[in-house]
Amino acid sequence: MISALVQRKSSMRALVLLLALAALNSVAQTYPNRPVRMIVPFAPGGTTDGLGRVLAVSLGERLGQQVVVENRPGGGGTIGAEAGARATPDGYTILLGSAEAFGMTDAMRKRLGYNPEKDLVPVTMMARSPSVTASTRPRPSVVPPGANGTIMRTARLG
Repeated sequence: MISALVQRKSSMRALVLLLALAALNSVAQTYPNRPVRMIVPFAPGGTTDGLGRVLAVSLGERLGQQVVVENRPGGGGTIGAEAGARATPDGYTILLGSAEAFGMTDAMRKRLGYNPEKDLVPVTMMARSPSVTASTRPRPSVVPPGANGTIMRTARLG
């Protein structure tokens, strides 16, 4: 009788241990265990889209999981940024942002459907892109002499 009781306790302990290990295994699944979505708030074929696609391949290889690029163009990047801000905060949506979507003035932010400072968390700086100011070749009859030079000197000082 004592032998049967000891064997029964041992069986119960083994069952409890097995259930505990199964529970730990289900909790400790590695991230990511499904594809990650990368929202690019601009049309396919542009600079930000190209950067996003290169990044998606590299990130996918490192994570061991596919990173799917989803282009959400419009509103100077704000439509895609709003989609990113409204996504479930579970780590499976990445927004490849831009200054257009985040660097809005206070007047512009009032019309946005999201607050960049409260709804989004910066992760890293991915790239820097040069900007150029250009004008048409001056025609003496339209543009006063020296106007382009004045504009360029003012821009450099600003």
